[in-house]
Formats: sequence, structure tokens, C-alpha cells
Amino acid sequence: MPPPSTTGPPLNDRTKLLGFGIPVNTLPDDHFPVAYHDWQQIWPHTNRERCMVAFMEEVTLKKDWPSEVFDDMAVAKLKADILARDCEKSFKITHGDFTETMFQYCITELREKAELYQETCIVPVLDIEVRLARSDRVIQQDLQQSLQEAAKILESTNAHIQNSTPGTKDTAVNIIDPSLYALSYGRSKALPDEEINLQNCLKYIGKGHLVPKPPRSSRIAEVDIDEPPAMVYSLKSQWLPCNVQFPDGINAKITSHVNNLHPRDHADVYSLLEKVITKTMPIWNLVYSTVYESTIPCSMRIYCSEAGRTFPNGETPPWDPLGLKDDLYNGVIDDNEWQRRTDEWLHAQTIIDRPEPELKPRPEDRHDGWEDRCQVTSEAIADRRTLLGGSDGIQVIIKLSAWYLTPENPICNTENEWALDGVPNDHICATAVYIFDDHNVTDTKISFRSRFQGLCFEEDCQVEPGDTRAVEEIFGFTHRDPSIQEIGSVTMREGLLLAYPNILQHMGSSTQLKDPTKPGHRKILTLYLVDPRVKVLSTANVPPQQADWCAREFSDEAGQFNGLPKEVVDMVLDEVIGCPFSKKEAGRLKDVAARDRICASKQITKVLTSYRVDLGVFSEFGDSETESNIEETGFPSDDESD
Repeated sequence: MPPPSTTGPPLNDRTKLLGFGIPVNTLPDDHFPVAYHDWQQIWPHTNRERCMVAFMEEVTLKKDWPSEVFDDMAVAKLKADILARDCEKSFKITHGDFTETMFQYCITELREKAELYQETCIVPVLDIEVRLARSDRVIQQDLQQSLQEAAKILESTNAHIQNSTPGTKDTAVNIIDPSLYALSYGRSKALPDEEINLQNCLKYIGKGHLVPKPPRSSRIAEVDIDEPPAMVYSLKSQWLPCNVQFPDGINAKITSHVNNLHPRDHADVYSLLEKVITKTMPIWNLVYSTVYESTIPCSMRIYCSEAGRTFPNGETPPWDPLGLKDDLYNGVIDDNEWQRRTDEWLHAQTIIDRPEPELKPRPEDRHDGWEDRCQVTSEAIADRRTLLGGSDGIQVIIKLSAWYLTPENPICNTENEWALDGVPNDHICATAVYIFDDHNVTDTKISFRSRFQGLCFEEDCQVEPGDTRAVEEIFGFTHRDPSIQEIGSVTMREGLLLAYPNILQHMGSSTQLKDPTKPGHRKILTLYLVDPRVKVLSTANVPPQQADWCAREFSDEAGQFNGLPKEVVDMVLDEVIGCPFSKKEAGRLKDVAARDRICASKQITKVLTSYRVDLGVFSEFGDSETESNIEETGFPSDDESD
């Protein structure tokens, strides 16, 4: 057994990281934007633009789409289909429709996306002010099959771990679970003056200083100027990332252990994860660089400066549509009454002038020097300088999960509320989701939404004050709605990798059996990228916390520890209270932290939905009820993790 370790806070000249010498709710000046603090869409986007990105997302799911968008017959078929479709019903977008101009714009953009896909195997999707990116080719079939085999082995060795997702009837299981043996404030230990690596980490089990409990004030985060603070940080836990470096500038090398993945028993899995991270880096780079300082910005397809009402067919409205001129001349009604009745009639007869996209010039019509700075290039995707900043590596939180469906439990829904990934303590800036194994299950749709900045409709969109109909038909909002907008949804199935920025809240649809009489499953690898500009405590600072790993390291070949039989050792390990943690204690800490994280997530949603649509001042900070952001409601008590 390792010698007793010292306790106490780190010294001033030793390692200082968030939660370990630096307050846990500190946000460095240079950071990836945070959803509840310094990120919002500049404009809300029109229903028509949302229909356009939904259509393009749908097209890019087709097997031969990169060639079809250049084929006249295939394009004609796409056009006939979308123009005849009920877009409001198909895309679930209020007042959604599709015009020939919209279609022509989409085909031009799809051809640009196809050229990018042929070069990089990446296609941007739902690219409204931010970019998501999806690929069915960056991870090749041999790597996918290796992951499938590795998952089977991990399932058999981790079957005894209490790692099912609450509320899912054991249909969802985390095989590699970042919430289990996570950093537990006041319980976990971190090394104050050195970092450990993949080769020597097991020797450091039980060593280090206690990571202190954050004060209650650390739960509070500043939101925006002149707004009340929000209680969004966790006082219980932080997910532990592994450190990743790129010795040759391209290929990933995991340099500290993946939490809950034994570095010696599963060395082959580490190699697979490194390959996946290597393949994911260009997609992360695209997602990150679109948001961080708008290095690769998105263009707005439809501008709303000419939105408003118009008379049908562009006709000039009649001067006296109600035939009231005789009453006006004879003094039966005055000028004000005549104007009021006429305006009411004209208002009822007008239609909403929904703006169209402005078409880009055709390639043959583009003059010398013409440039679309928003068009993504393979060179921009390959340039990692924006993503890495001055760092020589990244930190990645890894989760491997499986969904098991049976005729008795044919549906799995792990995400039934809007949420960001993790909590602010984790500093996740982008997420990559890879579905590598499907059997007898339906596709999943992941929906995304974003808060938007306000604008004055009367001035910017030529909308009359109080004209709720125009606002609803163009944007899908009505008066006093939360100023948060659904961008759209992305379809996911086996073989697809999706990356998205963690400034968008997301919610997944349920997955169910295709054939309800037979079992099915889905296996997913999720990689959470920690903002490279914000270094957090990782497995390079926190030694493994598994008590059973510790016992193995200091036991003989027969599994005996200090002469005790393995069976007795196992019984003792189940009652271990301190760090390293027994499985029983780790499960209890996970449950407490889970409740804390759920409450923090709900507080974030409360902040994001506190802004309200106002036809005079848009996105005005909300009602008096939002002042309760600073109340600690539902969070676990301070002593529950003791």
C-alpha cells in the first residue's frame, strides 16, 4: 500500500489550476464563448433560412449526394420534391415554405459543400451563425470494426460497475463513464508539483493533496452586464479529461490515463482512441474556428431589411377600397375615421413580404478578386492554430455508452430536456459524437437551439409596431416568447460522426426498435473537447482513484494483499471510504454529483430562456422571476459528499 499522503492546499509556487489554487468559477479573459455569458446569435434567423438548412441537412444524408447535386435530372427531382412539400409539417418549422429562389441558393451551396466533402470527407450542417459538421468517411471501416470489438471486451470486463443512466430502465449504460470516479471536491487528491503520465500513473494511486471544497460563492457565475448572477457551477465534481499531445503535429498521443479505462489492461483501446481523436481534429477545428473570433465565419443567407407587408401580386392598393368617399365629403365621417377604416381593410388584405435569399454570382460571372470569405476551404480546416492557440495539446473527456433495447423495453430516451454538455466546471467547448455500432434500432435526431441578440423590428425589418403576425410568419416568434431559437436537427445513425459547439443547447429524440419482436442496440463514442485556452485538472494531476486498481498494484500474483485472500480483499475494498474510492463509494459520489449537475443545468436553461421577445425592444432581459437565479433550489446539501 502506498505511504500516507499529505493533505492541504497547494503551495503558492506549485501547480495552480481551476479548483486547485484558483477559484473554480474563474473564467480566463481568453476563452471560447460561453452560452450563458458571452454568446448569442447576432440576429434571429428567418423561418425560410431554417427550412433551407433543414433541406440541405436532409440532402447530405443521401448516399450519392456529392454527385447528385451536379446531375441535372437528380436536381430537377429534388426541386420538384421540395417545392411540393409541406415544409411546416416536414421540418416542423412554423410558417415554413420553400421557393425557387431558395432552392437555387441551396443547390449552389450544396455544390460548394460537395467539393469540400470530396477534399476533406466533412460536410458542414445547420450552419446558421455557428457550424456543426458531420462525416460518414473520416473514420474508416477497419477502425469502426476495431471499436466494435473493443466495446464487446470492455462490456464484459465492466459489467459489474454500477453505471446505468438514471431513469432509463437500464437501457442506457456507460461503459466508460466520466461521471464515475470523477474529480470530487473535498475528496479527490491532486499532485501539487508534478504531472503523471500513462506509464507511471498507477504508482501514484492515493498520493497527492486533497482538492478543497469550493465555497458556496463559487457556484455563482457572472452572466451579462446588468443581469443577476446565475448559480451554474457545480460544487461537487468535475469530469476528468485525459491530456493529448501531437508529437508529429498531426497524430494524437494520449499522455495521461482515460478515466475508468485501465492503462495496462486496455492499452489497445488507447491506440484506437488516439486514431479517432486524430480523425476528429479537423472537424473540431472547423466547429471551434467558426465561433472563436469568427475565424471562419458563417454568411447570412436571408437579410430582413425589407421584410414587412405588401399588397397581393405587388398591386397598388386602391385609394378608397370601402367606398367611403361620399360619407367623407358629406361630413358623415371625418378624415381620421376614414383613415382608420381604410387602414384596417388594407391591413387585413395585405400579405407578409417574406424575404428571399440573395443569390451568389455564378462561378462564370465572378469577377477577378471576388471572394466569399465565409466559404470553408480544406486549407482552413487543416489550420489548427486557432483551435490550439498557444497550447501544444488538448484535453479530452471520453465517454463510451451503449443502449440496449428489448421487446420489453423497446424505447430509449436519454435526453428529454434541453441542455449543454457538462457543467461550467468542465469547460467543454465542443463535442464529437460517433455512432459506431447499430443493430435493429431507428435513427436518432439531435435538435439544437441558440439564444439570439435583439433587434428593433420597426427600424431594421420595416415591421409596424405590434405587428405580431409579420414577426410570427417571418421568424416564428410571438410577443414575449423566450428569445431562443431552434436551429434545426441532425439525423444520426451508424457510421456518422457529428461535432458541434457547446454554446448550443441540444436534445436528442428517442430511439426504438425497428423490429419490436427482436432486441437491438446502439453504441456511441462521445469525445468532449475542453477549451484549449482553459486548462483544467486532468488525469495528469489526479492519480487513478479506483481502490480495486490500487489493490491489484500492491497484491501478489494470487491476488493476495498482505497475506489476505482475494475474497477478503474484495470485501474490504467495498467498505473503503477515503481516496482511492471503493466501487460502492464511487457510485454514491456519482449519484450526489449527478443531482448537483442536473440542478446546475436547469439553472443554465433558466438563464437562457429569461430573455423575451418584445416588438419594441427585442431580447430584453426578463421578468422579475429571473431574479431567483441566485437561489439554491434542488442542489444537494454540502455534506452529502462527505
